[in-house]
Amino acid sequence: MTTRALTRLVSSNYFSALGIRLAAGRAFTAAEERPNSAAAVAIGSHAYWRRHGFAPDIIGRIVVVNGRPLTIVGVAPETFHGTMPVMSIELWLPFGAADVVAGEGAALANGVAHDRGLQTLLLAGTLRSGISIAEAESKLAPLAAGLAAAYPQFNRDQKLVVHTRSRTGIGPRPRSDAAPAAGATVLMAIASLVLIVACLNLANMLLARGSVRRQEIAIRLALGGGRMRILRQLLVEGLLLSAMGSVAALAIGWLAANRLIAGMSNLLGMTIFIDVSPDSRVVAATAVACVMSTVLFALVPAWKLSRADLVASLKQGTPIGPARVRRAALPAFLVGTQVALSLALLVAAGAFVRAGANAASADPGFALEGGVLAEIDARLARLGEAQGRLAYRNVLERVRALPGVRAASAASIVPFGTSRDTRGVRSATQTFSATFTVIGAGYFATLGLPVLNGREFTGVEEQEAAAEPVVIIDRELAQRLFPAENALGQTVQFVGRDESPGAPMRIIGIVPGVRDDILDAENTHVYVPFGQHYRAEMTLHVRTAPGREAAMLEPIRLAIRDADDRLPVLSLRTMTTHRDVTPALWAISFAARLFTAFGAIALVLATVGVYGLRAHLVAQRTRELGIRIALGATRGRVIRQLLREGARVAATGVVAGILLALGLIQVLRQSEMLYKVNPFDPVILSAASLLLVAAVAAASYVPTRRAVRIDPAVALRPE
Repeated sequence: MTTRALTRLVSSNYFSALGIRLAAGRAFTAAEERPNSAAAVAIGSHAYWRRHGFAPDIIGRIVVVNGRPLTIVGVAPETFHGTMPVMSIELWLPFGAADVVAGEGAALANGVAHDRGLQTLLLAGTLRSGISIAEAESKLAPLAAGLAAAYPQFNRDQKLVVHTRSRTGIGPRPRSDAAPAAGATVLMAIASLVLIVACLNLANMLLARGSVRRQEIAIRLALGGGRMRILRQLLVEGLLLSAMGSVAALAIGWLAANRLIAGMSNLLGMTIFIDVSPDSRVVAATAVACVMSTVLFALVPAWKLSRADLVASLKQGTPIGPARVRRAALPAFLVGTQVALSLALLVAAGAFVRAGANAASADPGFALEGGVLAEIDARLARLGEAQGRLAYRNVLERVRALPGVRAASAASIVPFGTSRDTRGVRSATQTFSATFTVIGAGYFATLGLPVLNGREFTGVEEQEAAAEPVVIIDRELAQRLFPAENALGQTVQFVGRDESPGAPMRIIGIVPGVRDDILDAENTHVYVPFGQHYRAEMTLHVRTAPGREAAMLEPIRLAIRDADDRLPVLSLRTMTTHRDVTPALWAISFAARLFTAFGAIALVLATVGVYGLRAHLVAQRTRELGIRIALGATRGRVIRQLLREGARVAATGVVAGILLALGLIQVLRQSEMLYKVNPFDPVILSAASLLLVAAVAAASYVPTRRAVRIDPAVALRPE
């Protein structure tokens, strides 16, 4: 079975330089590191070993990578997943095996051997004890100066920079983790808001419970119970509630994080390694949060209940006047704060839901309906260029002949994909960077794109190198390269890494622009024919009737197998599915689900808080309500008055929540994930407000309705 595996080319001292001892086998040798040595060896990860059942004879086994047999000579320890953040490496190969992962004649294979312009290798190491980053850079300065003198074309005006390894960057350039840290900070702030809402509920519950226990605590104080002892008891009760919630939160968080990582792995098609098991730091942070929430939100109710003057409660009934109003002020403030925070989270959830809808309906520049993608790699079938060309021609002929297929072509790059290739394109006067794509005949017809001027590539240009190099460019690139004249018929050149131009190519067609990513604006594009630029890994594009995409998946797979059963189909899905699982749209959709969950939790907590407060206040006023009904007040009038009191609390919370939500949206917009979302969107603000008001109204109505249905005689009966 053919599967994808994340591999890395490394030097022979890679593991020893990082202080890693292999779990089994040996490291690479200096001879295997030598470029173009055709080293047929690999070191597997511990996860790779585990998938093979921890076979004791894994050392010496043969694994076929891109059609080349490699011998496993070592296994990495379980705790080491490579120097690439988040992603877990499956296989490590020496530099001598560069052609295995890069393909015959590819830039990476040649670059490792002799191209000093290649700048995709990452130098990693460990500093000796006592050596600072500044000292290390000063010691490397002479080396940089020597390289600049020996190779001015590539190393002029460059220096060696020492930088701590990024937790998120995967390229060779130093990268700051400030942006991911800011995102994590925002996420922690949002989670803290939900925690505060829950703690406010805890405080309200303790206040309500304390009002019921006033006489009990007064009796205990009157019998000689110490105030500090009662205070400790009340704090322990609050701590017990917090501890129960903390344990449940750890379990739920662990399960949710594992599901998230599994979803990311399925999306990217590779193993994502993030250890989410609660360690001592997580447990300690949770314990601190548990204690702090208890101290901050349970101390005030406990302190109020343990006051010595509570003995006076033995002589008092339930007050009806100002005393009751004063006691209700703090719970009302806490509930209003809950409403405000809940509304802010609901607005944020609505903004991300709108962003997801906007991104899902964004015009990519081409037709999604009816599109099917099949990813194929001729290298995995051990096919050379001549055999690969023949195989792709047979595949296209078979697929194009299928009933229900309107058009089919092939391309090296798929819009919304995870890989991208760019080239510098030069006219007589200007140079611009453009997305470089190798395509077959009928590519634009397959995507539903019209050719604005000129023509598409022909079947001959798809299969054979024409005498005259030709290209097709998009409208944006044409306007940039030739702003004052018609680009059709003009010549352009590709600019290499050494700034030397390639052979002139004539522009034979101009097409509309497309998006490479949902969050990006339209980029410039240049297209070349498959006949002139062979690629072993291509993606088959198929156009079917709209609504028939899913039904055509299996016929397309069978057609590819019938054309050449050696070709592995790495992926086969509809264009709509491909769009839906792109990292950008997935991230927006995930954020929408996350904030919706936060908002829903906050809404439930706020509703419970309002219900608890109103139920407690109405219960305290049962005698008052009985008197008013006995004196002639209608039950409907009493209900309206009580609801107005609850509405004032909700209205204050809604106003404060809208202001807080607008500030939160402005912060979240910095992440660029709120795709085309207006922070003052009246639909989002009004929908979230109405939802919260409806929940608050229902929570207030239920205890109010129950209270006024009590017989006045029962309410007035002495306790």
